[in-house]
Amino acid sequence: MPPKDKTAASAVDKTSAAAADASSTEDQRRAAAKRAAALGSPDQNAGMIAALLEERRGYVIRGMDDRVKQVDEQLRLRGAEPPTGD
Repeated sequence: MPPKDKTAASAVDKTSAAAADASSTEDQRRAAAKRAAALGSPDQNAGMIAALLEERRGYVIRGMDDRVKQVDEQLRLRGAEPPTGD
């Protein structure tokens, strides 16, 4: 599954380039390949969604509606539907 945000996509591109670099050692190439896989993995996306939901909860408690909207946008970008009924 490819990364959904530009930062992760950029990191994957850079990591992939490092993996293909002829001057890299085998360990460096292996580590770069693992990083590239992790950046685009569903587990990483699930972790980010969980962190965003927790961040959002704090903003709701403090009445920071503008920040809640910003977090909701990030959740949607990652394929998650923000909670309703706050």
